[in-house]
Amino acid sequence: MTVNFLVGYALAYAIPRSWPRVPDALHSRAVRFKGGMVYFVQPWLGKYFEDEIWIGFALLGLVFLLMWLHRDEVTRYD
Repeated sequence: MTVNFLVGYALAYAIPRSWPRVPDALHSRAVRFKGGMVYFVQPWLGKYFEDEIWIGFALLGLVFLLMWLHRDEVTRYD
């Protein structure tokens, strides 16, 4: 989950500084930022950037599910 957050944060920093503002053959997916700025990235990267919040929720749900399934194995140290 932390890695997912850090990758999303790094992308939000790097996309406006590194990717083009006009589409080409490699950078065909539009990513819109606040203020109306549009940048074009690779399709897989754009899909990840737009769905990053849902990926984070899915990973958090997986952690809770694993904790619930293994709740009898959790020990408390006093």
